[in-house]
Amino acid sequence: WPVAHSGRGDYNETIVVNSPCVIVGGYNASFTVNGPDAFPTRLRGVTGTMRFSADAGDHCGALNITFHDCVAAIGSEPVQGYNGAAIISLGASPTIQDCVFEDNRANPTSGTGWGGAVLAHQGSPVLRRCVFSGNIGSHGGAVALSQAAGALLEDCAFTANACSDSKILVAARDAMG
Repeated sequence: WPVAHSGRGDYNETIVVNSPCVIVGGYNASFTVNGPDAFPTRLRGVTGTMRFSADAGDHCGALNITFHDCVAAIGSEPVQGYNGAAIISLGASPTIQDCVFEDNRANPTSGTGWGGAVLAHQGSPVLRRCVFSGNIGSHGGAVALSQAAGALLEDCAFTANACSDSKILVAARDAMG
């Protein structure tokens, strides 16, 4: 898989992944040492932060990145509203590993917002060893899954996430809605 390395720093970015690519954070300035604790890569986006399209397929993802204070962009999939503040995956199957999601908000007001941190619609995303804290969404304070039957959440920690409608941290919706 193609890999994009990211060095230490705080970034205000929107990243769109339209082809196979894994984005790896936590590198030093010369990209010779990877140590996310020593060289944190922190992303913040105000119109969504990282978007994986169906063209990215199964060979995409994010590793060693902290997503903080992200606000989702408005969209129509799977429902009209602000969905997936830090990561939105539409038809892709990214592997999100060793990432931190803190204080992200799907909807900056009180309307519909699926996935305070992550929304996966279709595809089979894998979230492994991630930490979710202080995220807010109307459905899935931390994570919302829609028609993502093969999704896997493994060894993730959830603390102080909130949702206004569903009262659960992770919301799942099958093909029937």
